[in-house]
Amino acid sequence: MGKSAIEIIANGSPFAPDCSCPVHFGVHKMGEYYVFMVPVPDQAECELLLYKPGEEEPEAVIPLEEQEDLGIIRCVTLRWPKSLKLEYMYRVNGELKPGPYAKSISSTGRCLLDAVKPAKTAPLHISYNEMVLYKAHVKGLTMGTGSGARHRGTFTGVKEKIPYLKDLGVNALLLMPVYEFKTETKVVPSKPRDPEVFQGFHIPAEATEPIAPKATETLNNYWGYAEGMYFVPKKSYCATADSTKEFADMVDALHRAGIELHLEMYFSADCLASFAVNVLRFWKTTYKIDGFHLVGDGSWVHAVLADPMLKKTKLFYAGYSPELMEQTDVTYWGSKEVHPVSFGVTKAQKPYQRNLVEYNRSYANHMRRFLKGDDCCAQGAAWFYGRNYNPAPAVNFFADQDGFTMNDMVSYNSKHNEENGQNNQDGTLDNFSWNCGVEGPSTKKSINALRLKQLKNAFLMLVTSQGIPMIYAGDEIMNTQNGNNNAWCQDNELGWVSWKKKKDSVLLQKFVKEVLAFRKEHPVLHQVHEITHRDKFGFGLPDLSYHSERAWVKGFYPESHILGQLYCGKYAQKEDGTADASVYIACNMDWKDHDFALPSLGGREKWKIKIDTDQANSIYPDGEELPIADSSNGMGKKVSVAARSVVVLIGK
Repeated sequence: MGKSAIEIIANGSPFAPDCSCPVHFGVHKMGEYYVFMVPVPDQAECELLLYKPGEEEPEAVIPLEEQEDLGIIRCVTLRWPKSLKLEYMYRVNGELKPGPYAKSISSTGRCLLDAVKPAKTAPLHISYNEMVLYKAHVKGLTMGTGSGARHRGTFTGVKEKIPYLKDLGVNALLLMPVYEFKTETKVVPSKPRDPEVFQGFHIPAEATEPIAPKATETLNNYWGYAEGMYFVPKKSYCATADSTKEFADMVDALHRAGIELHLEMYFSADCLASFAVNVLRFWKTTYKIDGFHLVGDGSWVHAVLADPMLKKTKLFYAGYSPELMEQTDVTYWGSKEVHPVSFGVTKAQKPYQRNLVEYNRSYANHMRRFLKGDDCCAQGAAWFYGRNYNPAPAVNFFADQDGFTMNDMVSYNSKHNEENGQNNQDGTLDNFSWNCGVEGPSTKKSINALRLKQLKNAFLMLVTSQGIPMIYAGDEIMNTQNGNNNAWCQDNELGWVSWKKKKDSVLLQKFVKEVLAFRKEHPVLHQVHEITHRDKFGFGLPDLSYHSERAWVKGFYPESHILGQLYCGKYAQKEDGTADASVYIACNMDWKDHDFALPSLGGREKWKIKIDTDQANSIYPDGEELPIADSSNGMGKKVSVAARSVVVLIGK
């Protein structure tokens, strides 16, 4: 069929015949008509190219005319026989470009006109205090050795990992960029980055001002924090030909398993606010995404936070000041919208929510220092332990993609980024890590035992902190990047999760699973209400109090490396409506043993040891907890905590 089969109905008009309203950006089928609408730089030459699948030459080339009353928007309305299948591209000033609003692409990168296959399930709206977050790269999660996935490196591969995530205790998955981002980027050698620049994420060099360029090299952008075709699920992450259906099927499978799906979205500083909002609206309404982690900075952030359609969608961002949160409260019909604490919290018997979530490295940076025994960290660790809703719910983690993995955090003092081709000059210098005595892999049993204990300490501190715990994929099985703290270009075994089973990795994975179950069993560790450190309900104890070698004495002096914390169980209710048990957490990050004084519980409750990271079998089964005897000096009950260990006691 020749070019004459494609009929131009209107060129330069935003209206289609038999349609009384203008269409939106992209391509929209309205009856028998296709309406193409795209913004184009002022005075640029722009053509629409239509191709038959598999053909090199276009079936039709249609110049898109400028219209004064449409600003920089170009549009055309076309009609062709139903039997004719077409793909399209734009040519702007001689350069081929995909449609910025395309929803799917072919294997050759051309834009498709096929209808998007939406997800069938609904967002889960899991309460913040119930969330356990797991962050992963779609390809990296299942591409590595021993993943057990049949469709490695794909959305289907992620779906195959759902039973593992459920068994671990995860109910929310955060995926690094899944849209069709640019995979090649030019980089230049540069001095080490400030760890807070761009929220700690690697942004391709073309998005920022290069520092002291010496040479340019093209590397693969594995992570995906770059611009791209924002409406298209990434084709290379697909095991099937239909990327929209495969992605939607993955979303539905996660939701049916009780797991939320959150996506990371990077927008540059000069991104139009309306464009960013439209992108997020699309993924929310089409694929029923539960939330977004916003990466980057710019005026678009305020527009996203204020958007009415996103008000019940979780939005993770680097930091929310009270002023910013006030600015995003929007008035509708004279009634200001209120955002109290979180999903699941009620006020006057009516559900309210706050959809903003804080996501930054502050917890990781400070708690890593406390973990390795730095001075002046105990008081800060206490603050991070009790932080939950001030001013917004917070995500806590020891590691994400930018920086050392948790295993490397206890195995390396310095970064080893030579594989990145930038002379080890990239990546942050502020790793807050300690190699436990040997740089890198070790055959010494004492070194490996200490590293395993430090990882147990870190995971136990993470799951007993208020806020949302997040695990970076593979950390629970001691995944390593060989000391590379900036593996943004490592689309290989170094950057993928290794699922090879080793004795210590099996032990750690079992420990993580059990402490997550312990957290779930004890709502006092993930409270609905904001921690106040006061006896606000007259229970006789504050919701959270601090102790040391003496009960009710904080001991926050500079050289202190210990922290005792008591969560009063009466501030949280179990599912059956009864009060939770009280939980005492004794953290000894010192290099010598310490005795912690235990406050009296009153009544018939007695302190018993539930978890001790100094023991090979760190968790005592229910009913077999270790009782605490009175001290011989008549000063009440004490618990001895070994050097670099964490002990958790419960009142029973």
